[in-house]
Amino acid sequence: MRWLIRPVEAEAVEGLVRALGVPRLVAQLLAQRGLAEPELAARFLAPDISHLHDPFLMADLAVAVDRLPVGNRAAREDSDLCRL
Repeated sequence: MRWLIRPVEAEAVEGLVRALGVPRLVAQLLAQRGLAEPELAARFLAPDISHLHDPFLMADLAVAVDRLPVGNRAAREDSDLCRL
């Protein structure tokens, strides 16, 4: 297997090194993955729960949440499952 290294702009890499204080290799990897802007790279390197999307935007998640008590009740009633 051969590694394929995508070319990136040296200016973007140097900008990340200066702005974030990361090693040049880390900056290159970030830039190769489309995180050449220091703000985006910083957010990627230090994630916060507030950056996550609302899970209830997923299709039918509310239906699945409503189904959980039914499944738990069924599991308690099934003695074979309770032994697991």
